[in-house]
Amino acid sequence: MQGEIDTLTAELEAQKGDLQRGVSAQTKLQEELDELRTLIDTKTSEENRRSEVEKSKDEELADLRGRVLKLQLDLSEARKLAVEGQSRLKVDLDNAIREHRSLQQSHNSLLERESAVQSKLTKSQTTLSELEKVKRSLESELQSLRSRQHESEGQLAEAHRVKEVGGLSFTHLCHYNFCRVWNAI
Repeated sequence: MQGEIDTLTAELEAQKGDLQRGVSAQTKLQEELDELRTLIDTKTSEENRRSEVEKSKDEELADLRGRVLKLQLDLSEARKLAVEGQSRLKVDLDNAIREHRSLQQSHNSLLERESAVQSKLTKSQTTLSELEKVKRSLESELQSLRSRQHESEGQLAEAHRVKEVGGLSFTHLCHYNFCRVWNAI
């Protein structure tokens, strides 16, 4: 019996060992199961986060695509306005260039006219100066002639007196005085 007890004890010990190993294996399996659940939760959580990140990324991409489209439309409109503005500026520039040329031609024409008028004025001033010299010369000559006329009239009056007194004839005296005046001129 002792053998049976020892056998039973050994069996019991073996069962206890098996039980402990089973409990240990079960604990280990439970731990692995808990780790697996944690991993699954983590994985699910990561997948959810990844899914949310993907969703957020998709939304952000959609938003960015919308912004890019709006920016492209704005850029298109800005280019169109720039082309229209450039066309208007080109027309304005062409008009300004034409007006400038016209004003330049008018200015040149006026300069030519001013030069011609200035030339005429200079000639007129020269002519006036010459005419004033001639006038002074003529006035001087007129003064001289008046002085001679006075002298001649005096001589003529003297000759009349002499004639009345009985000397030279009046015709001879006139001829003599005329010749003197003519030679003086």
